[in-house]
Amino acid sequence: MESARSFIFLGAVALLAVAVIALVLFRANPPVETNSNIQPKREFTFGSFIQGSQLVPKGELLAFKFELNRKTTLRGNFSTPKNDVRINCLIVTADDLAAMKERQEFKPLIETGIVPKGEITRQFGPGEYYVVFDNRNGEKDLPLTDVDFSVN
Repeated sequence: MESARSFIFLGAVALLAVAVIALVLFRANPPVETNSNIQPKREFTFGSFIQGSQLVPKGELLAFKFELNRKTTLRGNFSTPKNDVRINCLIVTADDLAAMKERQEFKPLIETGIVPKGEITRQFGPGEYYVVFDNRNGEKDLPLTDVDFSVN
């Protein structure tokens, strides 16, 4: 009879321990509630977003998106390895980029013209913009060196 009581006591202690562990785990890791109404956090551009060397393929555009949530200044510069290598750099909106891709008429916010190197400094308000290197009329790939664009 004594051994039966100790067996029941050990079983009760084991069940209690399992219940406490399960309670602790459940409270530490509650079920995740999914809410489809929650929008993902929007990422805005800050600091340097284009750096180093780039290659603009022949007949194509090379575009880099930057998105702002406040009025801020874009600072950028680029250069090609030689003065006879020239490219056009533009700052456009998303709609203008789509028009560029379709070879439709568009109005850039800033354009350097076809140059071997350029520098851009301008303030922009909140919105989505693109730095575009235009080599659509080029007959060969154009290398860019020392590319540095940032927003602060």
